[in-house]
Amino acid sequence: MKFLILENLTGRQRSLLSGAAAAAGLLLWIGGVVLPLQRARGELHPKVQVLEGAVRQAAERAAQLPAIREELERLSSAGTELPAPSDRSAQEQLPALLEGLSRMARESGVTIQSVRPLADPAILEPAASGALELPLEVRLSSGYHALGAFVARVEGSEAFLIRVERLEIWGEASDIWNHPARLEFRAFLAPTEKP
Repeated sequence: MKFLILENLTGRQRSLLSGAAAAAGLLLWIGGVVLPLQRARGELHPKVQVLEGAVRQAAERAAQLPAIREELERLSSAGTELPAPSDRSAQEQLPALLEGLSRMARESGVTIQSVRPLADPAILEPAASGALELPLEVRLSSGYHALGAFVARVEGSEAFLIRVERLEIWGEASDIWNHPARLEFRAFLAPTEKP
């Protein structure tokens, strides 16, 4: 009884029925499998392009790595010397140091309120390196990012050898661009050349 319909069909009718069943199965497979895969591929395509771009950039950076290493070696070997001896006293070198600090502050967007030495420049003793160490305190106001840029400029200065030793900043809720801050650093001045 189950297959009574199939038994009464001729060979041509059976072929047509089998073809119709295969076509229906194919349509179900396309609708249930292929179309969802194509939709997923369409959604992933932009992400794949972004990943391909990132891989290209990484490959370009990797190609630049030897040049970066050479530059690092050159900078490491070139930047380790102290300033040459000077015929100017520490007091005579201070105006150039203060002008340099002022310029770096302007370039960073920092407002210096006061600068004071934490030791008398007239009685500075040379450190073991031969340079005169002058501890300074700078009071300023700035935003966090500007302060970070200022500290980076001060420590990375080619004109002066300066080491930041202490940094304090107080959050100011009413003006996020003008937080009060205090910075202590040590400036290494070229020693006076002795005859």
